Amino acid sequence: MRAKKQENLSLPFLIDIEDLLSKLVVFVLDLDGRQDPHVFTCEGPPVVSRQNLMRECRFIDLLVDCLRYPFSTKVFSIAQLTQKAPMTRICILVYRLLMHCVKGNTLNKTYVALWIDLFFKQAMVTTEDNNFGASDTIAELLKDNAKMLDEHIDEKIIKELI
Repeated sequence: MRAKKQENLSLPFLIDIEDLLSKLVVFVLDLDGRQDPHVFTCEGPPVVSRQNLMRECRFIDLLVDCLRYPFSTKVFSIAQLTQKAPMTRICILVYRLLMHCVKGNTLNKTYVALWIDLFFKQAMVTTEDNNFGASDTIAELLKDNAKMLDEHIDEKIIKELI
């Protein structure tokens, strides 16, 4: 997405990205051979080696770029997206994939937490009309990790006071 110019972010391109993200969700999860799961709702235990592969091969970095780039360059406006918009669907899949990449994986949780501020910002500006599901990913990141939550809250309070 970063390499494409704004005019080249066409519907077919976005559909291809959505398809790729759907396949990655299925790849990370151990779905016991279930065919054609609904990737927007499917659950299952993640495959640890595949979770680690997502981090080690820098796929997680690319996923975060998919959340950050289209909005930082004003290609898309979160406020103008609807739940059916291809970019919203892409963001939902990215957050679901990130959530599955960190589930039960302390190393991945620590790594993905580097971008928790972005996740919080997007969770705060989305509505029911364009919900990305960032809050589910944040909840999974902070699950069993009160220390990370305390550090984040302390940083936010300090920044607001300055």
